[in-house]
Amino acid sequence: MTRQDTSEDGTTLLATLFVVMVMSIAAAAGVTAVTESIRAAKVSQDGMRTEWLARSAARGLEAIIVRQGSLVAQAGSDPIPVPLPQGTALVSLHDTTSCFNLNSLALDKDGTEIDPQAVAAYRRLLTGLGATEGEADRLAATLSDWIDADGASRNSGAEESAYSYLASPYRAANHTLRDISELRSIDGYSAEIVAQVTPSVCVREPATLSAINLNSLTEQDLPLLQALALEDVSMTDLAARVGARPSTGWVSVEEFLSVFAAGDGSAAPIFAAELLLESRNIRADFALPGPAGPVVFVADYEKIGEGGWHLVSLRRTNGHD
Repeated sequence: MTRQDTSEDGTTLLATLFVVMVMSIAAAAGVTAVTESIRAAKVSQDGMRTEWLARSAARGLEAIIVRQGSLVAQAGSDPIPVPLPQGTALVSLHDTTSCFNLNSLALDKDGTEIDPQAVAAYRRLLTGLGATEGEADRLAATLSDWIDADGASRNSGAEESAYSYLASPYRAANHTLRDISELRSIDGYSAEIVAQVTPSVCVREPATLSAINLNSLTEQDLPLLQALALEDVSMTDLAARVGARPSTGWVSVEEFLSVFAAGDGSAAPIFAAELLLESRNIRADFALPGPAGPVVFVADYEKIGEGGWHLVSLRRTNGHD
């Protein structure tokens, strides 16, 4: 065999080994890809199963809320066990009727006019939650500018120009709010402020009064109640009146208002709100097993007619809503 033949044989062997190596790597990569694909498909399937369970549980809760709605109006109801195809979910129900309707700032659904009385009540709520007078004025002004249909900025407000120079510019909505998460986009509403106001506010129909469920009020609701009073009422007086609620709840709005006249004979304040005796809105919190651990869901319900309830929204949450 000549040296040339030996060289050619060696080259052929190296080429063959290279081809084998490439094919081995490709095969291994293929196996890995198939394995990852199977794993991804399983995770996706598990995720879809969790979503399906959540929707099923949320729909099933409507019947439970119909039966227990009157109990939810009283603070501190115990978690309710709800049977699932696999295990049981513990559901906590919360009355969310009492809140300041941010869309009440608009006098119509298009936001062509802003209600100064509602703006003043919102300022009072903000100061009651710890904001300074200046902060409350600014937050009320920027929210009003976000909602109203015109492009003119109020004192301390924010219209198009305030958002067009941001690193990621966007337009002011100039429309009533669709979701409370929009607050994060409004000038001045930091994550801290949004977290501070969220328990006391909501997004309901425009030009609709805020609602108060007198039979579910707690100490946390006192700033809201004070803000919606059209005359000065001390927090101490409100706390005493709310604390005077009978164990079975107020039987009428007049009974609640009568406690303001007890003792000194003073007239009851007028509230810029719809005063109710039962729940109109309920939130359900529950956790379901997910691919990477428990997944917490929040379902919001609204009362329709006499005794009927329907699911308004269902969303995942981090458990801190």
